[in-house]
Amino acid sequence: MLKKLFAAIIALALLCSLGLPVSASEAVLPSGIGEEAIGEAIEDFVQDHEDTMAGLSVSVFRKDSVLYRNYFGYADKENRIPVDKNTVMEWGSATKLLVWVSAMQLWEQDKLDLEADIRTYLPKDFLRNLKYDEPITMLHLMNHNAGFEDSIVGMMTADESQILSLETYLRTIQPQQVFAPGEITAYSNWGVALAGYIVERISGMPFYEYAHTHIFDLLDMTHSALNADLSDDNWVKLQRKNLECYTTDAERIPNCRHHIIMYPAGMCTSTLEDFETFAMALLDRESPLFADPATYDVFVSPSDYFGDTDIPLNHHGMWAEAYYSTHVIGHGGNTIGCSARLLLDLGSGVGMVVMTNQSGEMVFNYDLPELVFGACGYESLDFTGHMYSCRTTFHGPLKLNRLLSTYSVTPAGFEGTLYVLSESNGVTKITATGGGGDYVVTTLPEILLFSLPLILWAAALLLCLLSLLISPIYRLIRKLRHRPIRIPSQRWTTAACILQPLAVLPIIPVILSLTGGNQWPIWAYRMVFGSYLVFAAVFTALAAYGIVKMCRQKRWNFFGTATVIALLISVFNIFYWELGYFWML
Repeated sequence: MLKKLFAAIIALALLCSLGLPVSASEAVLPSGIGEEAIGEAIEDFVQDHEDTMAGLSVSVFRKDSVLYRNYFGYADKENRIPVDKNTVMEWGSATKLLVWVSAMQLWEQDKLDLEADIRTYLPKDFLRNLKYDEPITMLHLMNHNAGFEDSIVGMMTADESQILSLETYLRTIQPQQVFAPGEITAYSNWGVALAGYIVERISGMPFYEYAHTHIFDLLDMTHSALNADLSDDNWVKLQRKNLECYTTDAERIPNCRHHIIMYPAGMCTSTLEDFETFAMALLDRESPLFADPATYDVFVSPSDYFGDTDIPLNHHGMWAEAYYSTHVIGHGGNTIGCSARLLLDLGSGVGMVVMTNQSGEMVFNYDLPELVFGACGYESLDFTGHMYSCRTTFHGPLKLNRLLSTYSVTPAGFEGTLYVLSESNGVTKITATGGGGDYVVTTLPEILLFSLPLILWAAALLLCLLSLLISPIYRLIRKLRHRPIRIPSQRWTTAACILQPLAVLPIIPVILSLTGGNQWPIWAYRMVFGSYLVFAAVFTALAAYGIVKMCRQKRWNFFGTATVIALLISVFNIFYWELGYFWML
């Protein structure tokens, strides 16, 4: 009795310290804020951050009642169109929960075995790039540990006419399997899209039709669209045209309407109320989504853990969101112009959804929920060193991404959430929460060794540029002084020095197209990367010509020798970074 009284006093003291009144009979949220006071707390928070806010929709609820729902800011700041109940925003990766609900429904009907080899449900020889003999299961896809490297090429398009069917896309773009199933958690949009395709194969209908029939219609979600072109709900498609998108600093993002070709991984677009309705159904053990409450119990049970601990990491596709004081599960999402978050605390029976029209938004998606669930209480991981994300590309032209996903970290970098250090088959890894996946611990020498070819290539290109600048000046000075030019003019060296920097140019628009979200048709990427095979052939021919020429002249001058070395470095890099392997896209 004394312990309960003491706990009540502490809770009341916390509420008073926040300046939020609470009655003795009022229900209290996990953060300690009373249910009736949460609206005022959220509105104060929004007011404190309105300088960087564009538009925001937010809801706090229990399985059978909405505790607070409100809309803030603008769907279109320039035209002063406010966010309201008819505003639609994109779920981003929270769309993945539709795939996992669908998989659990099929499991409940004995049409899908979560632990069977997924090739059972796919066309013969559908998967071309498997490395390991161990079967990949639907559970592996749910846990994002099937072993696939990341894949981003062709996943979206701004041109509706370039949308591919889900099957065509998955057949065309197939990432390599780089880890044994179950060994490493590496977030995979492609793996989720593959799971959506398996739902199509089993159900006999396109995934978006399945989701409408077995989820949207079941929950009376009348304002949700899922297909890549949003054609499955014309009202939503029209409303989406009224939404403009912004950066985290509330600067407008032009042309932010994109079609996600692997749409089960992140295309759902809806009103706040539909997003809320779906989330409320995930809080309810008697959810209409499943015929048997026991299916719900399996769905929300842990399916993967942090390293070798007993701390849940994944719940059949719902991540443990270890940013808060209580065990919250759910999923966040980002698109080119929107961010969203669905969070559930099964222990207290409280949930929250957030939608914004800002890309990569963190304040309202991550900090605001602390008012509901409390702040994280985990200690920072005591680790200093280097690591790289397993959610990256390891093969083909884009394995350059591995350098971009390498970090130097200290304990300060692990504050605010849960990270766990562990060993897996001789690999030291750090597991992150909320879909962050695993990071492999590496060393500075390993990073430098991986980067060395690129460093040498940069040096070779710099040499070529300097040669093009210095050589004419040298010749002019010698001519003005009426002195002989000791280095004879050689056209092959000039051609080599012009061509090598030009070889870098095709990769620039490719990078811009991928990072900017305005992706090209797949054939365009193949054409660009295919050009590197031509560059490799030309550089090899020029190097061979230079060697033969200098051997015949019996004169190996510094400039000619350096040019040959630079050419060979360029050829080596083209193959080291696999720039010509366009068929691997």
